[in-house]
Amino acid sequence: MPSLSPRYFRLRDGAASCPSPEGRRQSGSRALDQERPGALSLPPPLPKPWPLAASGLGQHRGWAHSACTAVEDAALGMVVALLELGGGWDGRTFTTGATAGNILGLACGREAVVNARGGRTTVAEAGLLAACMAGGVREVQVLTSMGHSSLSKAASVVGLGRGCVKEVGLSAEEPWRLDLDAVERELRREGDGVPYDNGIFLCRHASVLTQVCSNPNAAYLASSAGPDSILSPLNIGLENSRRFRALPVYAVLLSEGREGMAAMLSRMVLLAREIAAFVRDSDHYEWLPSEDASLESTFIVVLFRAKDAVLNEVLVDRINATGKMFVSGTKWDGKKAVRIAVGSWRVDVERDTAVIKEVLTAIAEGRE
Repeated sequence: MPSLSPRYFRLRDGAASCPSPEGRRQSGSRALDQERPGALSLPPPLPKPWPLAASGLGQHRGWAHSACTAVEDAALGMVVALLELGGGWDGRTFTTGATAGNILGLACGREAVVNARGGRTTVAEAGLLAACMAGGVREVQVLTSMGHSSLSKAASVVGLGRGCVKEVGLSAEEPWRLDLDAVERELRREGDGVPYDNGIFLCRHASVLTQVCSNPNAAYLASSAGPDSILSPLNIGLENSRRFRALPVYAVLLSEGREGMAAMLSRMVLLAREIAAFVRDSDHYEWLPSEDASLESTFIVVLFRAKDAVLNEVLVDRINATGKMFVSGTKWDGKKAVRIAVGSWRVDVERDTAVIKEVLTAIAEGRE
C-alpha cells in the first residue's frame, strides 16, 4: 500500500490571499458527483452517505491495521499544512464539531493545569475532585470574550461548571485583556466544503490528549505502539465508534489544494461583504455591530436587523419563508437580529447577491 503521509501532499503554489473565482482550478475528479447535484458539500468528497456506509470501515487501530487511520493522519497533516500552523501538532483528531472540540480542549486544559500543581494523581485517573484536592486547586477559571455557547456546555460536561467561564473585557485599558484580535485572525478557518458533523481538534501535547482519552482496559482495542506509529484515534478522541470523517476532508484537500481552497473561500468572503455593503447602505436595515465598521472586517458572517421594530420581530421567519435563502436568529444588545453565515462551495457572488438583495428589499417593502 502506498504511503499516505502528508509529505506526499503537494499544496499548489499560489497567493495565500483569496484569488478571484476565475482562478479556481477545474478538476476532473468532479465527475464523481455529476449525478448528485443536490449534495450539500463539494463534489470530490462523495458527500452522500452510501460510500461510507458501504465501506463498513471502523477506526481504532494504527495504520498497519486500518487504511482509515492512515487517511485520517494524512488528512490532518494536510489541514495543518494548509493553515500554515507549523510543526508540533502531534495531538490531532477529527471530532463532531465545536461542542466536542471544546470538550476536548477543556479536558486537556483541565488535565494539564491540575496536574501541574504537583498532585500525586491525575484528573483522568482519580477524577476532578480528588486531583484538585491533591494539588491544592480550589478554583478553575476559563477566560473568554463572547465565547461560543458550546464553551459553557463543554465546561459543564467536563465537570468545571458553567460558572467557571468568565467574560474578559475588550478594552485596552483593562490589564487582563487577551490578544483576542490575534486569536480571531487564526481561528477564522471555515467553509472547506465538507459536510457538517466534521470538526478538527489540534493539540500540541499528544501525551495530555492521550491521558484524557485512553481506553486502558480492553485488550481487543489495543493498538500498535511503536515509536513511529500513528496514534490510535480510539485513544485521542471522544468516540470509540465513529464514521470515517477523514475521507471527505482528504478528498477535498487532495483535489483542491491551497489555490482551490483559497478561491472557494474568496467567493464566500466576497458574497458576505456584498451583503454587508447592501445592509449598511439600506434605508430599511441596520448593519451590526456598527455601521461605521470597515467592510474588510467582514469574514463570512453578516449580522443585521430591521430598522422597523415590528418587522424586526418577525424578520427571520419572513426571510426563511421565501425558500430562497436561510438565516438564523440571534440577539445583539438585547434585541433580535439576523445572522447570515455564508458557507457553501456553490457560491456565485453576482447571482447570490442579486437574490439576497431582492428578498430583503421585497420584505422591507411588504411585497414578498
